[in-house]
Amino acid sequence: RDPSPLPQKKPLVAIIRDVCDKWTIKDPDRYAFKLSDTNMYITEKNRKEIKDGVILKLVTTPELAAQAAYESLKSSNRDNLERSLAQLSESLKDKTFVQEFIQLKGEELLVGMIENTKNTHDLIAVALGAYEVMMEHGIVSWDTLTPSFINTLVSFVNNGGDEKQIASVGHSGIGRIEQYEHAAHRFARSQISQSGQTHRKP
Repeated sequence: RDPSPLPQKKPLVAIIRDVCDKWTIKDPDRYAFKLSDTNMYITEKNRKEIKDGVILKLVTTPELAAQAAYESLKSSNRDNLERSLAQLSESLKDKTFVQEFIQLKGEELLVGMIENTKNTHDLIAVALGAYEVMMEHGIVSWDTLTPSFINTLVSFVNNGGDEKQIASVGHSGIGRIEQYEHAAHRFARSQISQSGQTHRKP
């Protein structure tokens, strides 16, 4: 007995097309399946892992979802931007979505928000949280972090002062880097050491 709720011999696109036809939903190419409980996109690669009894939901494709998320991050309204980042953090838990978001250069957009000194500490904290979730999938290596980005994290640690939140953000980012033995790690440590020596000067 096939343990999957999806006919394994039938392509996903054909199954989605049948569902859309049944419910009179136009443009079936705009839709994909997600697991209702984990929000994981169903792909041809992982469909065999889906067991009988799970609930699937019809949603927009990861390509369209990533595009919408990317565009929402360009909002000039701070409240809207914070909401978009919070939603993005949830979406970034799915590897399929992350792949599409990275292709749109979403990583660069997040880095720009974190490095932008005009943004509030609250916004930077949420942006860095989303960035860390994205990096968990290992699609982008921590070794590709630029010196300017690492310097930004170091500045959060050294200049946070009474702003515990921004200092915590810096520590969190540096902590992630330190989990890996690579050039970014060594550079981060050297910057922290140099900053420490500077602060000790009379």
